[in-house]
Amino acid sequence: MNSKIRIRNLPEEADRSTVQDFLTSVGDVHTIRLATEHGMKTAYVEMATEDQARDCVMRFNNQRFRGQTLSVCEDGRQVKSRNATSR
Repeated sequence: MNSKIRIRNLPEEADRSTVQDFLTSVGDVHTIRLATEHGMKTAYVEMATEDQARDCVMRFNNQRFRGQTLSVCEDGRQVKSRNATSR
């Protein structure tokens, strides 16, 4: 696992401050990026350590937050290099 997690199904009114406050009980949040995907608010979060990220997944996945059931998982997205070429 890495130190990055993805939190889906956040309430519409959630902002970076809300997400950071929610996660500080588990550890230090390094970065938060919010996006809306398929009509669902999602946060991409980097925690300080892999252990903190794992704790977030275990503690918050399928838990309710402000009326929404969260989906929390490791963010294992593959990012293509800018130098990569398409074939």
